[in-house]
Amino acid sequence: MSATYNPPAQSCLFAGQSGDTAERIRHFDWAASTLGPLDQWPDVLISSTRLILSSPTPIVLLCGARGVLIYNDAYAAFAGQRHPEIFGLPAEEAWPEIAEWNRHVIAMGLSGRSMCQENLYLPLRRPGLQEDAWMNLYYNPLLDNTGRSHGMMCIVVETTNQIVAIEQRTQAEAELRSANERIELALNAGAVLGTWVWDIPNDRVTGDERFARAFAADPQQAASGMALVDNAHVTLIELGVMESFSCSPFPFYYQVLPLHEYWPGVFMSGGVCGMNDYKILGLPFTVWTLASIAGLFALVLFTLWRSIRGTR
Repeated sequence: MSATYNPPAQSCLFAGQSGDTAERIRHFDWAASTLGPLDQWPDVLISSTRLILSSPTPIVLLCGARGVLIYNDAYAAFAGQRHPEIFGLPAEEAWPEIAEWNRHVIAMGLSGRSMCQENLYLPLRRPGLQEDAWMNLYYNPLLDNTGRSHGMMCIVVETTNQIVAIEQRTQAEAELRSANERIELALNAGAVLGTWVWDIPNDRVTGDERFARAFAADPQQAASGMALVDNAHVTLIELGVMESFSCSPFPFYYQVLPLHEYWPGVFMSGGVCGMNDYKILGLPFTVWTLASIAGLFALVLFTLWRSIRGTR
C-alpha cells in the first residue's frame, strides 16, 4: 500500500517563527496569487521563506515569473511606508519606479544565474525614508533539486548613509580646496608677507613659505621651527604685546632693515595663542608690507586703533 502525502497545515509551515511578516505569510490568500496555495509551493520556496524569516538582514524573495514579493521584517523596515501594501505583489507593481531593473533581476533568476551589485543607486520612493537610496544587492536563484529556478533571493545591505557621508566629505574637501585656492591667489596678489607663530616657552618660530621668503629664511627650517635671534625685533614685539595685552588681536608697527627697497616697513597683527599661569605661550602673527595699498590701509587702521586706545 502506497503512503499518502498529507501536506502540513499552513499554521505549522513556519512554526516557531514570529513577527509581522511571518503572520502575513500564514494568513495571505496565496491561492489568489500566481504562486498558488502554500501546500503547493515547491520545497525550495518553503525552505527559503523559513530562512529569510530567521534573518535580521533585509531579504526579499522574487517568486515565479512575475517576481511576487515575500520578505522578512527587516525588509519591511527597509520598504518604509510602502509596507504592507507591497507584500505579495509582483515586483513591477510593488516598485514601479525600478520596474525595468526588477524585470532584469527576475530574468536572471529564472535562468539560474546569480548577481551582485555594490553601492547601486536606486531612486526608490519610500515615504518616511530618504528616497535616494544606495545599496549592496546580492542575488541567488531559488533552485530546486532538479535545477529548476523558481525565482530569486535578494539580500539587501543599504549603504545610503555611507554614500551620503562620502559625498558630503568630498564636497567639503572640494569647497576647502576652492577656498584655499582663492586665499592663495589673494595672498599672492596682496600685501601679506607671511604668517608665523612664536612659541615663547621654547623660543621657536614657525612660519609659512611667504614668511621664509620675506625674511630670507630657509623654508624647511621655518616650517619645522627656528630660533628667534633678532633681539631688536623681540624687544619691539614684547613692547607691543605688553602694551596691547588686554586686546586680542593686538596690532603694532615697527621699522625693519629692508630686505628689499620696496619694503620700507612691516605692520604686524597677532593674538594670544595660549595662556598658562598668566604667561603667554604663543603668538600667531600676520605680516604685511607697507609698500601696498592694503598694507598702508592696515597702518591707517592701526593708527586709528592707537588713537582710540589713547582716549581711554
